[in-house]
Amino acid sequence: MEDDPRSKLYAVKTAIGREEETAELINNQNDYRNLSLKSIVVSPETEGYIYVEADDVTDVLRATKNVRLARKVLENPASEEDVDNIMNPRPLVTKMSHDATVLITGGDFKGEEGRIENIVRAEGKVTVKVDATVVPVSVTVDMDQVKPI
Repeated sequence: MEDDPRSKLYAVKTAIGREEETAELINNQNDYRNLSLKSIVVSPETEGYIYVEADDVTDVLRATKNVRLARKVLENPASEEDVDNIMNPRPLVTKMSHDATVLITGGDFKGEEGRIENIVRAEGKVTVKVDATVVPVSVTVDMDQVKPI
């Protein structure tokens, strides 16, 4: 956020998976209506929400008025702790733990669910025991190819 002490970050609830498109539409409304939105943040940590920096919530409400994908504006600004979590998300490595259920998003077993058996943080690899197979199979994949469920 800018150094302006009046500037606050407001959460806007959006259609899940359409956060970037919603941010683009809100930015277009900002330009068209000459509003004073300072920035729009799309965080991979928060599905279904984007964050708009503005001096006042009324500018955010005006910018989202004709945007169908913007469902609701949370009128209370985000706290300092929320802003810190949005701007500095925890890496995926710290979120994974042994026996956690994950979805494999890449490789030969894409779309399969399993449980984490081993984590090699230095190499960025996890070993997943795939549940849906007749014979139990353990697969080692990159951490970016699994998603916690």
